[in-house]
Amino acid sequence: MAPTIYLPMDAMREIKIAVSRAVKANKLAVPAVSEADLFSHPLDIRLIDLEQVDGNTTLREQILIVALAKRRDAQKVFEFGTFDGKTSANLAANLGPEAEILTIDLEAAQAGATRMSIGKKDLRFVRKDQIGAKLGSFSGVVQLFGDTGRFDFSPWYRTRDLVFVDACHEYQYVRNDTEIAFKLLQPSGLLIWHDYGTWVGVTRALNEFYVLDPRFRALRHIAGTAICFLEVGLDHPEEPPPVCRVL
Repeated sequence: MAPTIYLPMDAMREIKIAVSRAVKANKLAVPAVSEADLFSHPLDIRLIDLEQVDGNTTLREQILIVALAKRRDAQKVFEFGTFDGKTSANLAANLGPEAEILTIDLEAAQAGATRMSIGKKDLRFVRKDQIGAKLGSFSGVVQLFGDTGRFDFSPWYRTRDLVFVDACHEYQYVRNDTEIAFKLLQPSGLLIWHDYGTWVGVTRALNEFYVLDPRFRALRHIAGTAICFLEVGLDHPEEPPPVCRVL
């Protein structure tokens, strides 16, 4: 049986992330919630390994992504940004043998022919030896390759109950990937984003969506992490439009 993991795992993680952010805290428009607001009971979660490399979510963030997916009993997942495959592998290890996980990433050879520009920092993560190196033998994970600005996602419209957006961090790509994520999602589902508060393009895009787009009124940021999430198709308390400046 998998070990029980209690949240939060590291009480200092919030402080560590807060002082290392590239975006000042007063530029974060999305309201924050804590793990205690989301999970009332311990969760059984398996992680494929504990290695951390530049470009990965933190251990705490991996646990939260899996926990959110398990809370929704997600079975049809789409991930933007495979990288080394750790997130998809962890989802596959926790969502059961019937889960289907699609994950897309840009091959290094395609980096010069994308629809929108990719910055130097993002190119460091595109130029890797292997996409999905940690996927191993998880049969429920299907890899796709291409530029999310050009790829035809239409075969999977309205089929996913979870979409995780963690690909290119440029503002235009975050907006593009988010709009596609909505098309992929079933009428009721879960959207998760990574790198809010750590990449300016992600932060600006999500701030704008929250402030300007009524679809995002229930968007929330998990305090002490770079994770934002939106539960679509649920009844949320009526909220007044936010009054704040976007980044």
